[in-house]
Amino acid sequence: MAAIPSLSSGPLRLACRRDFNRLRDSALVMTAPPSDPKPVRQCDGCTLCCKVMSVAAVSKPMGKWCPHCTIGAGCNIHEDRPGECRDFYCDFLLDPRFDERWRPETAHFVMRTSHASHWIGIHMDPQRPDAWRREPYYSKLKELARQSALTQLVVLVFIGVRAWAIYPDRDVDLGFAAPGDKAVAKLVMTPRGPQYEIVIGRAEAQNV
Repeated sequence: MAAIPSLSSGPLRLACRRDFNRLRDSALVMTAPPSDPKPVRQCDGCTLCCKVMSVAAVSKPMGKWCPHCTIGAGCNIHEDRPGECRDFYCDFLLDPRFDERWRPETAHFVMRTSHASHWIGIHMDPQRPDAWRREPYYSKLKELARQSALTQLVVLVFIGVRAWAIYPDRDVDLGFAAPGDKAVAKLVMTPRGPQYEIVIGRAEAQNV
């Protein structure tokens, strides 16, 4: 957990490691990110990303409204907005499979897939931290978790700098991130088949 959630980078950069020889040659197919993502929808007044994500260029922390945002309308410096904002698209804008129930202002979270970090991040509105546990969201997150060995995308819920790992059979509180923390997604064999699980290396322990 080397950094806090931001528009350009996530709090976890996962090194996907295969530790079992019998799984070494498994068909683990990375879902390829689009080379030039194009939104299939417009924000239409949804501004939740301007609250839940951090934006280093304007010194905006997570969970606080950006001073340049008019809530429910949009960015007041849209033409001059930082590059990390300009390049950001949530999964609702990019993926037509998610219906209007997944619009961030409705779901109370921003969902974003980071292929570079190997996770599907659910960035929660701090005022609605348990919204991901409601339907239709919870069952879909579990479905995505069951597919993780194939997609190499683990499902993580971020509530500020606190992270939860969503596995097919349970949800695990990973605790609060600190600078220098590292996370490894380890492929393990379970009764249900191969599954990625997350091991956290704390920076304080590494420096002893």
